[in-house]
This record gives sequence, C-alpha cells and structure tokens, in this order.
Amino acid sequence: MSVFDSLLSRIFSNRDLSSTATYVPLGGSAVSIPAIMITPAAVNIPANVDVFVPAFAADVLERDVAQPKEGDQIILEGNSFTVSSFENDSLKKVWRLYLSED
Repeated sequence: MSVFDSLLSRIFSNRDLSSTATYVPLGGSAVSIPAIMITPAAVNIPANVDVFVPAFAADVLERDVAQPKEGDQIILEGNSFTVSSFENDSLKKVWRLYLSED
C-alpha cells in the first residue's frame, strides 16, 4: 500500500471525519462502508448575497464502491439519499457522490 493510500485509509477510518454508511447499489446487496458527508453550504452570488444551497454529497473510497450509478442509495447518519451524479478524483481513489435526499 502506498503512503497516499495509507493516509486515505486513516482519514476514512477517523470517526471525527467519517461515518459508517450503508451503500445499496441498484439491484445489489447492501454493504457497510466509511463515508465522509458533505453538508449543504452557503454560496456567494452577485450582490454579495449568501444563499443556502440544499445539496448533499458524500466522499467514498473507490475500493469500497467500484462504480457508482445514478439511483444507487446510501444511508448516512440515519438519513437515506439517492445518488444523482458522481465524479472521481484525478487519482481515481475517491468518488464524490452527489445526493438527493429521499
């Protein structure tokens, strides 16, 4: 395991940063994985007005979720979400899942 992979493992196993999630692929079996929840944030738009954007995302390791699909479900911190889109980082180590709340 590379130093970078070891650091990712430590980040995703740190309970101050991540939570245990249940990932349910469409037509597949549920698996328990570590995930880092990214909560909605305020964004700055023209005229310096802050707007609350109701969007959720979660980061998961590629080794835990080989290929996410739209419609997959993830249960994080007691809330159920559906994957609406996703992207992989440039090193192909972490998926960012964009979620809609069920």
